[in-house]
Amino acid sequence: MDKLKKSVDNATELNNKMNNEMIKNQDYNRELNNKLTIYRRRCMSQKELLDTQIAKGEDSVETLKTQINKLLENDFQCVICNELVYRPSTTNCAHTFCEGCLNSWLDRSNQCPICRSLVISTTYSFSLDNYITNLCNLLGGTIKEQRLTLQSESKDF
Repeated sequence: MDKLKKSVDNATELNNKMNNEMIKNQDYNRELNNKLTIYRRRCMSQKELLDTQIAKGEDSVETLKTQINKLLENDFQCVICNELVYRPSTTNCAHTFCEGCLNSWLDRSNQCPICRSLVISTTYSFSLDNYITNLCNLLGGTIKEQRLTLQSESKDF
């Protein structure tokens, strides 16, 4: 009987140890699940933040394109034809026009269309022409198509 009691005691002790280990494992699993939940929430928050930043980035790109378009329309517009300057030529009084528009104007008058100063010389600005063309290419869409049309029409002459 003593052997049986000892075996039962050993089995009970072993069962208690196993239950304690199982409880520890359950606690550990709960802790891991909590950490996993926190990690998933962080990932979702970071994804939402990244999505927001991407959306803002796209918005800021559109805003930048709009600002560049306005700059082109305001600062690089020929006052003779009211179009984006093509083959910009600058007079001695520092006003810039399309080369063709300015030549047509000077056939009729020797005064600057803006300030009415006597036009003695004109200078074609290759770098400004390239700059405007590159901006148009960068922006794409209608403004790029218009620039390409101007370039192809000027080659016809």
